[in-house]
Amino acid sequence: MTDTAIRAAKPLDKQYKLYDSGGLFMIVRPSGQKLWRFKYPPETPRPPPRRHASSRV
Repeated sequence: MTDTAIRAAKPLDKQYKLYDSGGLFMIVRPSGQKLWRFKYPPETPRPPPRRHASSRV
């Protein structure tokens, strides 16, 4: 996926995905928001979930 393709991605009535090689893709939402995601291959272990700090002491 090139910089030109990313900048040219315009919002549509429904969200859609633009794929790159290696599992990387971008979601373009109707609001115009662009989100990057990575799809891990089945044989690759996923990283552990993020842990958020608690406000309790």
